[in-house]
Amino acid sequence: MNLSRPDQPSLTVTCRIPGQTGRPHNRLVTRPVTGAGPYPEIWKPIPGWPYEACNLPPSITGYVGQIRNQAGLILKDKPSNRPTDGPPFYRLINLRRRSPVPGRKSEQKTFSVHSRVMLAHEGERPDGKPDIRHLDDNPENNLWLPGGIDGGGNLVYGDQPSNERDKKWNLPSAPPPPPVTAHAPSRPSRWSRIVARTRSVA
Repeated sequence: MNLSRPDQPSLTVTCRIPGQTGRPHNRLVTRPVTGAGPYPEIWKPIPGWPYEACNLPPSITGYVGQIRNQAGLILKDKPSNRPTDGPPFYRLINLRRRSPVPGRKSEQKTFSVHSRVMLAHEGERPDGKPDIRHLDDNPENNLWLPGGIDGGGNLVYGDQPSNERDKKWNLPSAPPPPPVTAHAPSRPSRWSRIVARTRSVA
């Protein structure tokens, strides 16, 4: 597989170092992605929909998205918020299929890209793990690899407590507090000096 593109001669991806003790999914490393690349490109069908999902995000492949139709056309996804609203959020995709309801020709639904990637490559969400975790808290990094955390991927099924732990572990280090300096006592105001003199005379 060749991941190099004419307009992107050198790509990098932030991923995890597998096999570390303690918190393996919190150890991050930036690896170059050139030539054949370190990751296999895997396309799998999305159950119930006439599309396939790729396990690699566009930041690695250089494609416009991670979902393609049966004709091989890769669909362009969109962010769930506007660029002026702040940092990037989850990627969304519109999918269409024949409607199972009699009398309707087709139906269209909007999904998050990471949910379709996980459905295609991992299957339905297991009991007790209703959430999908982005281990680095980057909602645009929809990288799935076999082996989950130990395999170096970024998408795994989990629960709300594990999601909260990811957020806490990925918080940047707090800046050191400013040094405490001794301030000289402030001079009394003119009005307070007049009142003090008046009281002393009385």
